[in-house]
Amino acid sequence: MSEILKVNTPTSGYENASRTQPISVNNTNVQNVVDMTKVTRSDGKSGNAEKELGLKYDSNFGTFLEILRNTPNITEILSEMLFQMGGDIDINSKSNFMLEISNLLNGMNFTEESLLNFIKEQSVASGKFNNNFFQNIQNILENTKSIDLQLEIMNFVKTYNDVSSSQSTLKNIQSLLKNISSYMTSNYKQPFENIIDKFIELNKFNTVNTTDIANTYGQQTELTNILKNEIIPFLGNYIKNTNNMGKVRDLITILTLNIVKYENGNIDKLETSFNRLMDFRDFKQVFSDISVDDLKRMITMETGTDFSKQFVELIKSGIKGEGGWETKSAFQEIMQSILVNESVYMPLSHFLVPANIAGRTMFSEIWVDPNHKEKNEKGQKENCKRLLIKFNIKDIGFFDLVITQKQSGIDLQLYYPEKLKKNENLIKKDISNIIEKNGMSLKTFSLNVLLKQKKLEEIFPQIYERINTVDVKI
Repeated sequence: MSEILKVNTPTSGYENASRTQPISVNNTNVQNVVDMTKVTRSDGKSGNAEKELGLKYDSNFGTFLEILRNTPNITEILSEMLFQMGGDIDINSKSNFMLEISNLLNGMNFTEESLLNFIKEQSVASGKFNNNFFQNIQNILENTKSIDLQLEIMNFVKTYNDVSSSQSTLKNIQSLLKNISSYMTSNYKQPFENIIDKFIELNKFNTVNTTDIANTYGQQTELTNILKNEIIPFLGNYIKNTNNMGKVRDLITILTLNIVKYENGNIDKLETSFNRLMDFRDFKQVFSDISVDDLKRMITMETGTDFSKQFVELIKSGIKGEGGWETKSAFQEIMQSILVNESVYMPLSHFLVPANIAGRTMFSEIWVDPNHKEKNEKGQKENCKRLLIKFNIKDIGFFDLVITQKQSGIDLQLYYPEKLKKNENLIKKDISNIIEKNGMSLKTFSLNVLLKQKKLEEIFPQIYERINTVDVKI
């Protein structure tokens, strides 16, 4: 009977195991049952600050925060690389890569006045929406109660962005087409390349024979027709006939998004959107003296600085390995850091400032939040500006400078290399004189040795503001 019921004789010696080894109250391997009326101890549940903040890494914003946290320090990487490579220019003067380094370093020689102008240029070029025009648009968005006006403004801003970036979007499209072709089977590759050549030739013809911005975007229709009527149908048939679910399909998805953006970046659509905005009284009161021609001029002025163009070319050469394979990974990290700082989720303006001034070479990064808010003495939130400036001075070390500009004055925090501790009083005196000389009042000033470089989220906690509102994965 015992065999049928699967009853076995217990192993001898374990009858009293539960009595001889009772579960301890402090045993953290046992997780407590949640009882809000009684808390005896912490259990084995692992606390996670990121979960408490509601971070979700399956969303685009959560991924951005994760990448931001793991992003390498571009100030440290790039400054040390430039300092080191700068001494090798004469030895490798025949190298194209070292010539690019040389040109970049030669452009770093500044006086105090020219450095200020350079920083202003960088701040303007760091974001297309930082000028007075878009600041006024932001003010309207914050103050208007009209939902229709808010929606029309958002549509206008999107169209403006697509128009101003249409040339870079076109370059992305051409690059994607070439990549797709490289993954195609041989019987489809040549016919597809013939369409690509037709597309590229038409773009070259339009670029050479068109100088006016209106005509430039007018020629856009011809390129869009090739994309929609020839390239997309060809790719659709390719996927249908080959069942290619790999790299080509992924690239086609990205290509489609770029085509939509390119088609929307039409100057006629921008003009239509702007005219609709002018039908709103709140908008017209602010922009009565602005015309579509002014918008066109704004777009043509967004060409970037000479430094930014040189820097981009240097990064591209470094990623290709032209500076040596040992530096290739460093340039990849620099590119990753730049892309994170230019993310749509980054609420800060960011720009780079390399400089050789007064015989000292330095490399600096600047982050600016023009919409920072802090409580004043009355406990009310006050609009102010906050800056984080990281810089590395050759043979001296790293500095972190935090500036908060309020109506009542400036709060300043400077973190400096330990070797300068004996000069702390002199540093404080000189900086105080600079602040006063420029007509500003120093409200608070703290000096500390830089033990650990500051992270962005420490200085700008509002980066996390959209943790619980942005939960989308594409």
